[in-house]
Amino acid sequence: MFLLLLAAQMLQPIQIAPTVSPGANIAFHQSVGLVEQSIAAKNFDVALKQSRLLPKKYIKIKWDDSKVPAALKDDFEDARDKAIARWHSNLSGTEFKLTSDAPDIKIDFEPVLAALPNHAAPVPSAMFFSDSPSEPRLEAVIGLKRGSPLAATTRNEVFDEVAFALGSYFGLAPSPYQGFIMGRTEQSGQPLTNLGVPEARLAKANMALVQKLLEAISLKKTLTAITPPDVFVDPLRVALPTATQGDKVPFTVQVTNRGTGPMEFEPSPDCGCISATGAQILQPGKSALVHGQIDTKDQFGDFNRHLIIVSNDPNTPFIQIPVGIHINALYRLLGPDHALSVTDANTSFDVYLALSPNAKFQPTNARMTGLQGDVIFEPWQGELADTEQNEVVPTLKSGYKFHVKMNLDGITGKNWTGLEILTDDPYFKVLRYNLTVQKGIVAEPYQLFMGDITNKPREFKLDISRPHKPFQVSRVEFDTPHLKLKSKGDVKDIHNLVFVYDGNADPGPFKGMIKVFTDDLAQPVIEVPYAASVQ
Repeated sequence: MFLLLLAAQMLQPIQIAPTVSPGANIAFHQSVGLVEQSIAAKNFDVALKQSRLLPKKYIKIKWDDSKVPAALKDDFEDARDKAIARWHSNLSGTEFKLTSDAPDIKIDFEPVLAALPNHAAPVPSAMFFSDSPSEPRLEAVIGLKRGSPLAATTRNEVFDEVAFALGSYFGLAPSPYQGFIMGRTEQSGQPLTNLGVPEARLAKANMALVQKLLEAISLKKTLTAITPPDVFVDPLRVALPTATQGDKVPFTVQVTNRGTGPMEFEPSPDCGCISATGAQILQPGKSALVHGQIDTKDQFGDFNRHLIIVSNDPNTPFIQIPVGIHINALYRLLGPDHALSVTDANTSFDVYLALSPNAKFQPTNARMTGLQGDVIFEPWQGELADTEQNEVVPTLKSGYKFHVKMNLDGITGKNWTGLEILTDDPYFKVLRYNLTVQKGIVAEPYQLFMGDITNKPREFKLDISRPHKPFQVSRVEFDTPHLKLKSKGDVKDIHNLVFVYDGNADPGPFKGMIKVFTDDLAQPVIEVPYAASVQ
């Protein structure tokens, strides 16, 4: 019987360890590799000890803000809590706790961090992974100043850095996708980053892999460890011959796995105008062609974007391949600046459709979008400079002139509008010229909804603008002692007002009027209603 059982075990198929998904950081790869090797060697006790290096479902965070100025502590804590909530809402089953007792993550601050070689600005933050059982798995150090020249780190930037640190803990590598958490930029004054769907998906995949390894340890189930892949791409830059707008331009990139383990990769263009073949798995020594295509319908001039190869190579999870081409325009829409300020006496503007001799279409109709108005058009020839194509001197062009007469009765604030031109070409069916229109000086938002506020101080922003027509803001008045102006900027045609709520209003509705005084005789006072609910 014993021999039969032994023979049955020997005939069982070999279980291969799970593969790390594309886009994971090297710390996650290394910790997974250690655990898998110990499991493969049937050293389950060692594997259990090593598993502490893997991200957990129950994460303890030590928050050390001892070097943060007292006036900023509440704002930074609020940013931290929002960053934690962002991850928590997208990773079911995870829990976070702030504690100094054996933390998994430590977040602290320093006045200024060092700059990288050949960089003028200091790094905004630094991430340190530790293998020591007596230390947090990850320490994130955030600089209180950043940029060149140095500027104070803001509440939004603390959100970005904390969210980035949590993503790093879950095994995500820094990515080239700006605007998303793992692609957070070192530049100051950027909007809050978002948690992208691919980022949340990768974090879930990493946590699922961790769970499989923990189950293997618990059940003493042997797995065969996987060795890492090594990605190589050719060419490293795609330079294509000149095309004409409307062409669909193909290109190829060869991806090779020079490592000893299987490689998963996915081409990911940084522009919707580039398409590429989907994800693939390459065995060691194998290659595959990625077929890409540029849709030039809405492109002209020098085109420079990237095809990004995302792989499970631990050392280079992201490879950016520049894709460049010059595209000769078939048509150009030339008109006023895309931010337009008008008066009751002047509510019209003109847009010119300049056509290349190679263009085979013509307009059949035109209409306004967003706002109401009338459009008439006629054949046209004249001299205009195309500043978007770096023309300084006007050159002779021909095509059609569109005269737009807007109906601005009752409009307030800044309004999105546009001109839609219908043509007789099914490919260039609709041509669009978009812009914003406002009457004189306006506030954005024109009504300020501050939401739910508490007993913590908060900053709010208000933009007062009149594009291309400079004016001055002389003073700002509030009808409550709980709001105070912090700064009003000094750009000539847009003033970025920053004001502070002191956190001391009584519970209940909190509303009133902000008055912005200008040097414009026609609009000496801009009134902006505000409203909030004090919790």
